[in-house]
Amino acid sequence: MGRLPGMFAGRQTWLIAVVALSVWGSALSARAMEPYDGKLAFDVVRGGKTIGRHEITFREVGDETHVDVDIALAVKIGFLTVFRYQHRNREVWRGGKLVSVSTDTDDNGKAFEVRANSQADGLYTKTLADEQVLPSSAIPTSYWNPAIIENRQWLDTQRGIMLDVDVQQTGLEPVALADGRSVEAERYEVTGDLNITVWYTPQGEWVKLAFPARGADIEYVMTQGYTGTRLTLAQ
Repeated sequence: MGRLPGMFAGRQTWLIAVVALSVWGSALSARAMEPYDGKLAFDVVRGGKTIGRHEITFREVGDETHVDVDIALAVKIGFLTVFRYQHRNREVWRGGKLVSVSTDTDDNGKAFEVRANSQADGLYTKTLADEQVLPSSAIPTSYWNPAIIENRQWLDTQRGIMLDVDVQQTGLEPVALADGRSVEAERYEVTGDLNITVWYTPQGEWVKLAFPARGADIEYVMTQGYTGTRLTLAQ
């Protein structure tokens, strides 16, 4: 997700907690997407009610891996929509390294845009507000890449800025999937510019996200993606 944490977090913009270095010292290769079988999807649940979807699609294009993120959320009171969030994100990876990021976000009527391209001396990033060169090691806050846990160079994909976060591992616990299965996953508490909890299996598969937003608890429930297959790390 962009700023859902790249939406429900940071400055507490309602849905910044989703739309995140080197996994145990290694960057993921294109083959890291294989366990998701081409797609990773979650229902986004607020107070027990599904308010939208977060989907990530992986495609091999020549020697590149294209990762498309699609987030659509709507909070209603009766027939009235009181909050709407849409985020589209395209990441291009080559050889386990980020090549580019392009995002468009509608945060309840406020537009955001990020265009970032990797060059020899950094990640050249342009937003509707400014242009800057960010660290080439930055990893987008789209969370499918467990390398985000060790790298700590988090790129907010909604605003195109670097985030200052602290990550604490708190141990293994069962995570329920939408199909009724349960999987053991490591729980990580993220604080700082984002306040979220994210879960990854010991093999590095993202299976859950949770965070508070506007007095309610937001939870991601995986509907597609987990296979229990070990991720392959770039050497």
